[in-house]
Amino acid sequence: MQLGPPSAWVEHQSEEFGLSIGLLDERIRYEGGFARSNYEGKLDYQAPQRRPDRWTLPLRGGSGEAYSHRLEADLFTSGSTRLMVYGGTQSASPRFRRGVRADGLRRYSTGKIDELGMRFNAGRSSVDMIYSERNARDRDQRRLEGELSYGSIAVGVFSETFQLSRGVTQLMTEDAYGGSLTYDLSTLTASAGGSAAALLLPASVSVGLRRGEIRYPGPSEAQPDIADSFNVGVSWIQPNGGTDLSFYRGRTEAPANSQLGADVREFGFDLTQTVQVGAWAATSYVSVGEYKTDYLGDLTSDQWAVGGVSLGYSRRDFPDLSFGIDADGYRGAYPAYGARFREATASFDVGVDFSKFFPVGGAMRIDYFAVSGGGAPEGGFEHVLGGVLGFQF
Repeated sequence: MQLGPPSAWVEHQSEEFGLSIGLLDERIRYEGGFARSNYEGKLDYQAPQRRPDRWTLPLRGGSGEAYSHRLEADLFTSGSTRLMVYGGTQSASPRFRRGVRADGLRRYSTGKIDELGMRFNAGRSSVDMIYSERNARDRDQRRLEGELSYGSIAVGVFSETFQLSRGVTQLMTEDAYGGSLTYDLSTLTASAGGSAAALLLPASVSVGLRRGEIRYPGPSEAQPDIADSFNVGVSWIQPNGGTDLSFYRGRTEAPANSQLGADVREFGFDLTQTVQVGAWAATSYVSVGEYKTDYLGDLTSDQWAVGGVSLGYSRRDFPDLSFGIDADGYRGAYPAYGARFREATASFDVGVDFSKFFPVGGAMRIDYFAVSGGGAPEGGFEHVLGGVLGFQF
């Protein structure tokens, strides 16, 4: 990694404003806020981070704004029984960044999300229902999901529609449905005490399935592409931390006569480890994935690996400290165009948070962030010393 000249310093500003209100003995609650940011970074990182995501954009410099509103109301409460309804909306413009790190090295979410939901709790059981709409430029999604849990078992189902357009022209529509099953083993793990079996026994296991039908406009596209995927997640609890492991695999099959669809094979896994000792807390993660397509004999592939380590220090009488190192590697092959791509990015950040010394809801944080590599020329480097100052009323 080459450290650039003094001109590699870039400017960043970020302001956040929040409001929280409780009425009728906190039975009705409102929380909302507004934020804006300006990041004058010049480097352009375009490689995908983890699996391709429909709702993220490359991480670039620029100005942006975001807002959020959420209203909750308890319609009925009695002992352990409670019925709550809520609604919310949030939006982030394409260049908004909350803090100098954004969400990961390269990409961050954008768009508008509206949500309505309800939750019913009674003893060891609960029911959740959520309807949401998400919009971002030429992408629209509508999703209805529900989850029923009793004791250690939770079952979820969902149905969603995703549309991709360009102006008034519809490019693609996907109708999908799926479900998940989660089994919480934490009670069994706790009963095993500190034995070796307790460390090997998962605290929870989850399995998810999804099937989608993808349709493109045109008479030759009467038969949809079929997209199937499944994921498995396992969590362990250790005396001073925990481990999360998840695996994802998907495939899309296009009809033989398709002129627009493509066969897709993809997989990925994520591993996260957390450890806490006294005032110190550490988190490490690694994510590896591959995405291959076959469009009328045109084979392409994308492979990536992401990893990092973060360290935090927190004491009542001292500002919270954070340190982080992240690395991101990407490789792509597009034989039909005779093109191959290799990119690597590394970043380092340090943060000092004074929020605990402010009145309730206040925030003050100072960050240093440095990044090198990616789509920049050899030796490309930029760094920023910035901060966040927030007030909540």
